[in-house]
Amino acid sequence: MSDSSFRLPRLPHAEVLVLLTSYNRRDYLAESLDSVLRQTWRDLHVLVIDDASPDGAGDVAREYSRRFPEQVSALCKPVRRGLAHSVNVGLSLMREAPYVAFQADDDLWTEQKLERQLELFASDPDLGLVATESLLVDASGAPTGQTFSDMCGLPDLAEAAPYIFARGTFLCAPSVVVSRAGLELVDYRYPVDGTCNDMYMGLVISAHMRIGWIAEPLTHYRRTQSAISIARTGEVRRESFVLRRYAFMHFEAVRRSVGGERARRWLERDAVFWATQHLRRGELKEYSWYVRDTLTKSRSPRAIAGLALGTAWVGLAVLLGAIRARLSLRRQGSC
Repeated sequence: MSDSSFRLPRLPHAEVLVLLTSYNRRDYLAESLDSVLRQTWRDLHVLVIDDASPDGAGDVAREYSRRFPEQVSALCKPVRRGLAHSVNVGLSLMREAPYVAFQADDDLWTEQKLERQLELFASDPDLGLVATESLLVDASGAPTGQTFSDMCGLPDLAEAAPYIFARGTFLCAPSVVVSRAGLELVDYRYPVDGTCNDMYMGLVISAHMRIGWIAEPLTHYRRTQSAISIARTGEVRRESFVLRRYAFMHFEAVRRSVGGERARRWLERDAVFWATQHLRRGELKEYSWYVRDTLTKSRSPRAIAGLALGTAWVGLAVLLGAIRARLSLRRQGSC
């Protein structure tokens, strides 16, 4: 992958290349980088890709690259292109690395994280990726008393692909290290530019290869927002839906792992369910997205019939509600 709007750096050879994506978190970026540079596993190199941060986070990345040229490279995009673009650009430069680790600009690693993960890879070379438990911390870095598994569920290593397909990822993205064999499986030409790329990667790799898990919280995952807005929740749900379908359609191993035709029908029912829910709530933009997607992408007669029936039921419920409200007003007026 190349991009004429900026020059791609040449990365040195290292056993572990670390992709650190950054956007608008200048206050956290140095702490995140320091936690990577303090690793007991020394054979690593960090590529920081900053997505045109307006707060000057790119300056922090360039400063670390200047101070630690053997360990850090910086790529500062002049125009924001999104997280998926940063991941795609970074991985295009890392395809030959024995291992690729992922880090975020506000999360932290404990000092032995990479060493422990590389030990697990060494004991089982057939692993596609290794993730660790993550401790949830607040904006100041203080533990919240919860782990990532408390929030997203304990990993089911035996049925990882079906779990991720149906319920979402249980892998904390900044805890993941991927082997070269695992990375070669992943097609990053997927049709969304959002934040669900870690779910997609975990689904595809776990359908083809075994994944490893370290139950010790070797990663600190920062939770700086108490809640996600309704609009953002809907956006993430759509991205997740599109990526699940993309993986299902493009990888035989995914189709086989998640249940084949039964999983296809589940995707269709999921689209109908959320379209109906959005219509019931009056969220017409979200409803329209699922209708357009079903008519133009899925084209399943079952899904189209389900949408028509769901729309009719919601419309009937709204009409009956309006009639009841009008009759109630009339009764009140006659008293």
